Amino acid sequence: MKQKNLTKIPILDERAFFTLLDDFISDTANGKRRRPDGQKITEGTVRNYRCLQNNLIGFSKNRSFEIKLYIVDHIQQIDRHEVKRHMMKFYDSFTSYLYNDKNLYDNYVGLLIRILIAFLNYIRKDRLYDIGEYHLGYYRPYEEVPIVVMNIDQLHHLLYDPEVNKTLLASNLIEVRDMFVFGCTVALRYSDLFRLKSHNIHRMPTGSYLRVKSKKTGVYTKIKLPDYCMDILNRITGSRSYIFPYYSLSFFNLKLKKLGRLLPENYNLIKTREQKGKLKEKHSRFNRKRSFRLSDHLSSHTMRRTAITLMLTRGVPEHIVRRISGHAHNSREFFRYIKLSQEIIDDATDQAFNDLNRNGD
Repeated sequence: MKQKNLTKIPILDERAFFTLLDDFISDTANGKRRRPDGQKITEGTVRNYRCLQNNLIGFSKNRSFEIKLYIVDHIQQIDRHEVKRHMMKFYDSFTSYLYNDKNLYDNYVGLLIRILIAFLNYIRKDRLYDIGEYHLGYYRPYEEVPIVVMNIDQLHHLLYDPEVNKTLLASNLIEVRDMFVFGCTVALRYSDLFRLKSHNIHRMPTGSYLRVKSKKTGVYTKIKLPDYCMDILNRITGSRSYIFPYYSLSFFNLKLKKLGRLLPENYNLIKTREQKGKLKEKHSRFNRKRSFRLSDHLSSHTMRRTAITLMLTRGVPEHIVRRISGHAHNSREFFRYIKLSQEIIDDATDQAFNDLNRNGD
């Protein structure tokens, strides 16, 4: 009987739903829809929106689920409960599809749900369809993935070990090594590193500086470059428009994994991800039986994480590191680095006390 009452409620059917989703993506891509601070939303975020769109299309087809939204203004309380049940059924069915059919992990599912909530907010606030606030109760799974970073000894080995340099030269990996070490110093995002031009390098009597505006946040970063970074720039700068050669993200990450195999200790480092809060070990996609090693964890993100972590653990004040990295004051991402550096400091402190205890025996 309750379900019968819902047939009298106006709806946005599946066709209207996907039309509005197209508008949501277009309004974001062309700058009509912006971040709260007025900055244009990045291309990477728009790509994530399209991933949600593709997954919703696949969900609708493969699960034979008709996606529709009810217009809830002026409806009775009993019908509101039924609409809420419908919205939760949509959430449960969609997340089941993502986990079971697509075999996705918690962080990516959480990303898609966050985008879905933003889209439904757009329908309510920008397009003025009163679909209620039921989606605000959608759970967004999240897993804090351990941060893998390089240490000073590893970077020194990649830069100066004679045998490593011979191998890099023979494998055409010198430029990749130079870009990686440079990125592990200046804390730039991958997208900003490959946009560097000669005018971003400022040579002054006090030294040479890198000055760049973040593509993602619009924040200007200025950092003094150590001598080895200037050596890298002198080696790598050619006649092209940008300082560094452009590699696609997937190709660059593949090259970094090859670079990581030259580290003196390429130890086993198991990689796990969570599905519905349960840990699952991931294996190499080329050998499903082989566990991950340190080199398998290297990616473009390693550069920025390494630079921030090394600065924090070597005593650079937090506000200065944040100024260099371009993180906002309340950035959750940045606080993950602080947490990591605190763990390293705690380990060192524990070791110091243990030594004192032994000396006092």
